[in-house]
Amino acid sequence: MESLNCFNCDTSVVETDNFCAKCGKGLKCKSCKTFIKKDAEFCFNCGGAFYDTKSTEHSPLNTIKYRKSDAEISCEISFTDNVGKERMNDLLSAIVNNRSGMLGNQNGSQLNNRLKIGDENDTYELNDHEELHTSISSNNPSEESNEIPHLNDIASKIECSENSWIGIHAFYISEFGAKNFDKDTVRNAYMERRKTDSRSSNFSKEWQKAHQKYFKTIRDNEFNFQNGAIAEIENIILEKKNKTTSKTKKKTAATGSKKTPSRSIAIEEFDLSKGVNPAKPSLEEFMSIKKPGNSTYDRIVVIAYYITRLNKNEHFTEGQVEFAYKALQLSDRPGHLRQTINNIKNTKVWFKDVSQGQWTLERIGEIYVDEKLPSKEVNSQNII
Repeated sequence: MESLNCFNCDTSVVETDNFCAKCGKGLKCKSCKTFIKKDAEFCFNCGGAFYDTKSTEHSPLNTIKYRKSDAEISCEISFTDNVGKERMNDLLSAIVNNRSGMLGNQNGSQLNNRLKIGDENDTYELNDHEELHTSISSNNPSEESNEIPHLNDIASKIECSENSWIGIHAFYISEFGAKNFDKDTVRNAYMERRKTDSRSSNFSKEWQKAHQKYFKTIRDNEFNFQNGAIAEIENIILEKKNKTTSKTKKKTAATGSKKTPSRSIAIEEFDLSKGVNPAKPSLEEFMSIKKPGNSTYDRIVVIAYYITRLNKNEHFTEGQVEFAYKALQLSDRPGHLRQTINNIKNTKVWFKDVSQGQWTLERIGEIYVDEKLPSKEVNSQNII
């Protein structure tokens, strides 16, 4: 095998070497893999320029560019091959994970103008106009946060269509769009948090809508996001939520105690008839037995008990409570049903959140219906 010398330090190398074992310089042209001759400025085979054959007087060999627009970060860093790989990996990891505020300081301010990588010769600066905006990790409560929250933290806070919820679950499963996903995995995650009878039966239809809005097919039963779809999903999770919150605060401040109209609720039917087993009465009969009277809290906990204990459902929904009110023609339905159920959950601890618009009946709520109803104080008149 032909013996050659490194163009930079004259150390003996062989034809199969790609880098010099002494100085670490690359020995071959990046374009055609021809050995670089000493003092050569250009490759004699392909004519490519050797920017890394001299000292750092030439332009650095590697450049990292990272951009975003309104919700974006913009960063450009240049470095030589002498930069340690571990440090660059740390930097790249920090950039990729910027949504969790890894690059920001504790006050959420911009980065220092100087990023040090390796020794003094490998120190690069970001000019003032290139400062990296990292208000993501801001502790200022007045600023809107762009940190992507955990899926569990948005389950009861975001109101959107079910096909958008499918898109949101795909977004988290794919690690924010970095990986492909399949229908079954998305369905399992979606059903784990949002399962109801109606959502189970409508999943295929909602999946088709989500596919049309957000997804593209990579291969059979393997998907990723269309161009712009990830930004749309992030907007639902972050900006839409923030804008809604901001508008709500402004409206509240402007109108004082003025009530806002309640939103419409999609009715979800359930079996309210008498079962073959005599132990299961109809909902109408059960309400007559428990006599919740005109108490909204008692009515809702009795309905929740019937759905979860007598109908054996794992949880109940506001759509099912709405259905019960209409089916039994109960008067004085609360104007904001979901908020009322959440108030019961917070004050009585009878319920527990499962996801948006879904709750389980806790043991304390079950005991209340079993042992405290009918109340001695309630009017014995049948409310039906």
